[in-house]
Amino acid sequence: MKLLKTNKSNMRKILVLSIFICTSVLAFSQESYQALCEKGNEEIKKGNYAKALSFFDAAFKVENESENEVERAWTASIAAICAQKLKDLNKAIMYNNIAIKSNTKDMSVYEMQIELAKQLNDNETIEKVLLLGREKLEGQYERFTTKLLYFYYNNKMFDKVISTAEEVLKYKPDHLQTLYIMGFSYLNTQNEEEAIKTFNKILTVDQMDFDANNTLGLLYFNRGSLIHDKAKAYYKSLKKPSRVDYYNYRKKIEEAIIPYEKAIPYLENSYKAKPDEKIKDALFLLYTRLGQKEKAAKYKTN
Repeated sequence: MKLLKTNKSNMRKILVLSIFICTSVLAFSQESYQALCEKGNEEIKKGNYAKALSFFDAAFKVENESENEVERAWTASIAAICAQKLKDLNKAIMYNNIAIKSNTKDMSVYEMQIELAKQLNDNETIEKVLLLGREKLEGQYERFTTKLLYFYYNNKMFDKVISTAEEVLKYKPDHLQTLYIMGFSYLNTQNEEEAIKTFNKILTVDQMDFDANNTLGLLYFNRGSLIHDKAKAYYKSLKKPSRVDYYNYRKKIEEAIIPYEKAIPYLENSYKAKPDEKIKDALFLLYTRLGQKEKAAKYKTN
């Protein structure tokens, strides 16, 4: 009997608590969107961000389709700031999304959203915000497109880098940093011919540019070395090479001359711009294989 009495007592407490919760929710829901937002703003003035956010949460649960879009964007951005201060990054992102969807013109909302997404390693959100920012924010197309270019490059999205670089070059013709990024992205997508065109374009702007000369010189040097080393290794693997085998071997060795000769001016320029042991060794080997002993001697390591 005592146990039954205790259970009845607990049931009364649960019933009272349920009535209290339902009454609180009902009271919240009966308040207008505007009234709840005003209460939220009052709590912000007191520095009570948790309570302010609870009012904003309630406000956005109220049907408010008739509310002014500008006001909705503003309120959502304020709610995002409250959530950020409370370290609730996911909720902050949610409210910034509402502000952006409501066509906010506040640049700080976009910047904040990008920083929040970086903290959460949310690349999908970063890309989305950058794409929206360049379309929705007046006068920001170029700035956000440039940001998008570096975002894609840093995250190794090389196909997207190339298409975005093409857009950047429309308003920044011959921009060297963009051309570098584009050239290396072509290399990373195994498109050497387009990479060569891009790095040569850099050299039309600055003939002695170290990076462009070095990249092109080593690219052609590696092509020649690949042909030469492969042919040599194959010929050595033959137990009893015939005259035909030797002829074919020499023919392949001669094929390596073409890329080797193309490499020379680029490697020479890069070595002049910045003497480097790797370039020096490449020039020594290149001239040696071309039979140019005097030139090879200039780059021989003592």
